[in-house]
Amino acid sequence: MWSPGDVLLGAYEVREVIDTGGMGLVYRVWHRQWGMELAVKTPRQELVTSPDDMRRFEAEAQAWVGLGVHPQVVSCAYVRRIDGIPRVFAEWVDGGSLAQAVGDRSLYRGGHRRAVRRILDVAIQCAWGLGYAHRRGLVHQDVKPANVMLDRNDTAKITDFGLATVRPPRPGPEALTTVNGMTLEYCSPEQARGERLGPATDVWSWAVSVFEMFAGRPPTLFGYAAAGALARFVDTGAADPTIPALPPSVADLLRRCFAEDAAERPSGFDVIADELAAIYLDTVFTPYPRQPPDEAPLLADALSNRALSLSDLGHADDVDHLWEEALRIDPHHPHATYNRGLRRWRSGQQTDRELIMQLDAARLSQKDDRIVDHLLALVHIERADKDAAVRLLRDLPDGPDVAAARTAADAVPHRPVPAGPSPVYLDQQHPFALSADGRLAAVTFRDRQLRVWSLQTGRIRHELTGHTGAVTSVSLSADGRVLVSADDTGQVRVWDTTSGGCTRRVDVPPTVAGSVAVSPDGTVVVAVGQDRVVRLLGDPIHVVGRATVAPADSSMSRHGTTVAVTPDNHRVVVFDEWSWHLQVLDVDTGELLWSVGGLRWHGTVSANARFALSATDDGRMWLLDLTAFQITDLGSAALWNNGFSWLAVSDDGRTAVNAFERVVQVWRLDQVRCVFTTPIESRDPMHVALDAHGRVALVELGRGAAERTTSVVHVPEPGPAAPWSYARPQPADRLVGDALVAEENLDLADDLLDTGRLTEARRHLDIVRRMPAYRRHPRLRALWRRVGAFSERTAFTGVWPTRRFEQESRGHWAVTRNLRHAFLESFHQGVRVLDLRTGEVSDSRDGRDTSVEKVTACADDRHVLVTRDDQAETLWDLRTARRVGVVVRDDSGDPTLEVPNPTFEFVRRDGISVLANRVTGQRVYGWSAYPDERVALCGDVVLRVEDDGRTRVLDADLNTVRRTLLPAGGLVQVRRVHPGDAVEVTAEGPLVASADGRVIAATRHEFANGGEVALCVAGRPDTVLKAADAAVVSMALTADGDLLLVASRRQIRLWHLPTGALVTEVECSRDVMAVEMASDGSGFLAVLGYFHVQLWELDWDHRMRTGITGPGHHAPGR
Repeated sequence: MWSPGDVLLGAYEVREVIDTGGMGLVYRVWHRQWGMELAVKTPRQELVTSPDDMRRFEAEAQAWVGLGVHPQVVSCAYVRRIDGIPRVFAEWVDGGSLAQAVGDRSLYRGGHRRAVRRILDVAIQCAWGLGYAHRRGLVHQDVKPANVMLDRNDTAKITDFGLATVRPPRPGPEALTTVNGMTLEYCSPEQARGERLGPATDVWSWAVSVFEMFAGRPPTLFGYAAAGALARFVDTGAADPTIPALPPSVADLLRRCFAEDAAERPSGFDVIADELAAIYLDTVFTPYPRQPPDEAPLLADALSNRALSLSDLGHADDVDHLWEEALRIDPHHPHATYNRGLRRWRSGQQTDRELIMQLDAARLSQKDDRIVDHLLALVHIERADKDAAVRLLRDLPDGPDVAAARTAADAVPHRPVPAGPSPVYLDQQHPFALSADGRLAAVTFRDRQLRVWSLQTGRIRHELTGHTGAVTSVSLSADGRVLVSADDTGQVRVWDTTSGGCTRRVDVPPTVAGSVAVSPDGTVVVAVGQDRVVRLLGDPIHVVGRATVAPADSSMSRHGTTVAVTPDNHRVVVFDEWSWHLQVLDVDTGELLWSVGGLRWHGTVSANARFALSATDDGRMWLLDLTAFQITDLGSAALWNNGFSWLAVSDDGRTAVNAFERVVQVWRLDQVRCVFTTPIESRDPMHVALDAHGRVALVELGRGAAERTTSVVHVPEPGPAAPWSYARPQPADRLVGDALVAEENLDLADDLLDTGRLTEARRHLDIVRRMPAYRRHPRLRALWRRVGAFSERTAFTGVWPTRRFEQESRGHWAVTRNLRHAFLESFHQGVRVLDLRTGEVSDSRDGRDTSVEKVTACADDRHVLVTRDDQAETLWDLRTARRVGVVVRDDSGDPTLEVPNPTFEFVRRDGISVLANRVTGQRVYGWSAYPDERVALCGDVVLRVEDDGRTRVLDADLNTVRRTLLPAGGLVQVRRVHPGDAVEVTAEGPLVASADGRVIAATRHEFANGGEVALCVAGRPDTVLKAADAAVVSMALTADGDLLLVASRRQIRLWHLPTGALVTEVECSRDVMAVEMASDGSGFLAVLGYFHVQLWELDWDHRMRTGITGPGHHAPGR
């Protein structure tokens, strides 16, 4: 039991303890951060003496949580577990209970007329609240004045919903008697008999409560005897002269509510409330002033809190859809973004990097609210990124939550970042080693040399020379005192790293010692060669056995082999990167003790050969216990870059590190989650090593470069767990009022847009956009896009992901420029068309095209062109998922339909052919008769890239050349291998143009563009934009040419071309294969990792264009 003055969880200050009887205790608490009072309802200890008691209480609390928000119901803000017991946090109603108002006679103040008015008002409000609960499928079962709260304005609210069945099993000391989930003074006959209860039982108990207001006390000791008590009361009236008389019409209503047969009672509280409203008019001679309230809609705040409540009640599997619905209503809702991301991060469904990216995106749209900074700091504290957390917390306003976060951040230790060594040259065979204690590293230098350096000081201890060939493999003992190295001439050397001297040299054939390893104690050296024979390099050399069958092609042996010796020196572990097998052999007998196949070549063995880690060829991650010979399936390899990353694992199998695409991820394998991601800014990482304890990682950088470097990553222990974030609950009447304001303005805006009155519609939408809970509401966003179609973009206000389609494509694909359809040609499943707005998938009845080379979306957003390897092209209709024609070349090289189709016709001029739809008038696709030219349809123009690199911008009729761009513009790269050869136009990189051809952007092929984009804008000098840090893989341009979307492998950037400003950028967790953007800049799409399609929405402020009133019909894109 808590006492006044206690502070719970650093946030709730107990101000009063209220013994309500029945379910238990109510605490009035002050929320220090929100500056508001809450009621905390907690069960008595005797109610939770068994697991069944706890489950029953949790079930009833869950029922109240799910009830929603209504002005006549005490709102349950959330349920939060404290000291292992779920506590119900509800709104605090400051006027006391109806039972108190009856007892202290405050209900009757002001005389009989006002008292009758007040009693009828309370009775009607209670009927509304109970009727709402019944519509939601919840029967209260313990309606009584003590469970009706009154505020200072006489607003009545029903409380303790769903908790009626959680009652002491025997009478307590309170005045009212509670038995088996009912209060005897108010129970119905069927309740007293223990029968199954329905809504009629609440009608009876409500009537007893109304009766009590006119009697001034509980009218009977047994509620089921209320009918007789009422008959006697009508004759005698109340003994207290301050209490008004019971109106006959109310008495008549109560008699019907006290019908013994539940079916004969009034059919519902809506009927009762209407009848009471009429009685009110007849009795006090004025219309009843209140209107039946609407249910308050569940917006993002309430949905996020409800998800947390269900999670605390043990229903974690049911919460994701609530957060997803919250984010549908408000895509950047801080609490839902944070809570959902935190749960997904902790359950291994996403990485910390993805959570940080989500919160960073939310920060952009919460510029006036620093709450996201606070939430992001909490994530950094759990990641143990002290510096990032401190930076975010430094300028936040003081408050209890911020103070607690600062204290937590101060407790996180600093991560040391020592200086790395000089650049080193590393061969493909990764001659690179880290001692098990994490103190020493050995790397190759200048091909034939080795450097031993201290990770603690960053200083080079020794430079080792003597190898006559390129060093191909190195290994360190556990304490780093013994180093073994091998080169491509077959020379194996054993070094003493303390003195820097070579203590032993073994010469073997070059194919024998491809990989070498020294035992943890430094006494045993083993080697495995191209023949996959494992040899013990003692005196004499001892053949242990063959790890795998050697490849027929010895050149394949360059995939390499990892070899390690167990601490007992009796077993050798071999990971064959050619056959993708791991094997354990007995050193003494050569017996194969264990063999695991189906692994990926990036597998790794821990420092002392106790564990191995690898992706599998079916996309899983496996942890292999090399002592117990057991496999732990860690789940999907998706977050491990689909298994294509460099791996290292600690010797206890608890910590792992993987590196790819300029990031290093730290995993806690006992939790199966990525706890820390750190960027590697300079170069892409390659190999990675981890010490035995999982505290220090050494990463080789510079994939594809001749000179590479290394980086030390100190692996942090996770910091204090970030707390969940609860949204501040709002009063029900405010939520209802806001809903009415929003709905009315959205309805008016919709009607005004239909009639083309854009300016007036904009004013109504601005009202809703200023309401925080509706700022990003789906309906508002849809109407805002309609306004945006006839407005000018001004300020960028946000970007958020919308729909995502998982594993939709495993072959070739194309997406339409209007973001409506995706065409998916699968190697095994035929052809499917995905509607990106509805999610509907249409399977083609026409089978599939064989030997597909590529798929291209057509300019009309209705068709795609499938190119086969025989250069025949099939035209598909996306609306029907059917073939509509096959395009072949005639003798002159012009395209033609193999079978004429009256729907289509070709427009031809000067070697260019454009297929047009005769029904819609839209152009579909363009070709050149010359194989060394490229044609692209963009908006109202045709781009023709000629064989000399000259690019012409033509009108749609092909008769007028609008612009001519020379090769110096950088749009293409022309290559003629030998004089007289055909010219090859290598502008196969992205090429995009505005609808009028005024703006053209192009880049070279991915492997040659270096992140640069050539911009050709009419009336301006040609420029080159450094649009990405890595190679550009795809681009898209809005119809007006103002916004350019540029995608590199893991990042998408949006540029505002008139100013050259970077508008926003989005990090992607998978490789970006292609992007497309809506012509009006309202959203974009990316194909990620071949298998996923993700859509984002872009939000803008707009300025009305001068003279634009809008059409008298729906704008395009509605």
